[in-house]
Amino acid sequence: ESWVAGARMLAQSGVTSVLNIESVPELLPEVWRTTALRLCSCLELINVQSPESAKPLVRAAVQKLRELESLHENRCGLSPHALYTASDELLLSARDAARSQSRLLTTHVAESAEEDAMYRFATGPLFDWIQTRRQPAHCGEGSPVSILERLGYFRTPVVASHVNYIDPEDERTLARRNVAVAHCPRSSRYFDHAPFPWRRLRNAGVNIALGTDSLASTPKTEKTNPRLDFFAELACLACQADAPSPHEILQFATMNGAKALCRQNELGQLSPGFLADAVAIPYVGRPKTFAEAVVHHQGGVFASMIHGRWIRQNNALMRPGRKIANR
Repeated sequence: ESWVAGARMLAQSGVTSVLNIESVPELLPEVWRTTALRLCSCLELINVQSPESAKPLVRAAVQKLRELESLHENRCGLSPHALYTASDELLLSARDAARSQSRLLTTHVAESAEEDAMYRFATGPLFDWIQTRRQPAHCGEGSPVSILERLGYFRTPVVASHVNYIDPEDERTLARRNVAVAHCPRSSRYFDHAPFPWRRLRNAGVNIALGTDSLASTPKTEKTNPRLDFFAELACLACQADAPSPHEILQFATMNGAKALCRQNELGQLSPGFLADAVAIPYVGRPKTFAEAVVHHQGGVFASMIHGRWIRQNNALMRPGRKIANR
């Protein structure tokens, strides 16, 4: 029920395609059938207390992906959780499997100040915690990005989540390796992370996309429970100091997201030959201010189309694949 509710929230806030990290793959493919969202489901991999389990863990995950793909058209990938929760062997086994089978990888990278301190200086609360679980590796050897680069992890397409704490060399590495960065604005604000270095990443040539993270890092207000809301992510980014322009935020949310999914020739823009995805919101104003209206839109979409089929109109969710007459 939680998975289905989350998918409904994403559809209501204008999402048509999503890379989702699956920590309970047993739910698949049944929950896939409840939504029209186009999904790339990446199975989460963690072996923080059992590094010897790396290869069997990846083999089991790949077998699960093959079974799932035989039952549904959705794509699948792998998600070693983070440098501190996945052993070197797990990271590299997942990389090899993804590269040989043309799958996406996604990993949390350089998310927090605690992670940065652990790897750069072998200090801090995360360093203290990891020592109670296993012998820490790579602590004091440099930034998380530089360590993953030395391991050779970036030698296949990777979506790096968060990436809040980096230096100029990290930026050059991410650009050179074509690593996509998924920034989650409300999660970053919730944890009071350092300002997201979007300008430095963009200037270095890094592809920046946007995500929601999970409800665990989504604030609750006095009036509403936490909700996955992609429009709220856009508005959060737009309200930070030194924010990108509304047009650039829209590019992060559309074309850049498609590129992060390695589907830039199918998704992310309204162009001939692309899949017919579109959303509509109420708007009265001048054409030149439409981007600002989209970025600051509150509430759900008026209509949503995925692959040429309406899934939502007039705030009423439709069954996946239902056709309606043109008007």
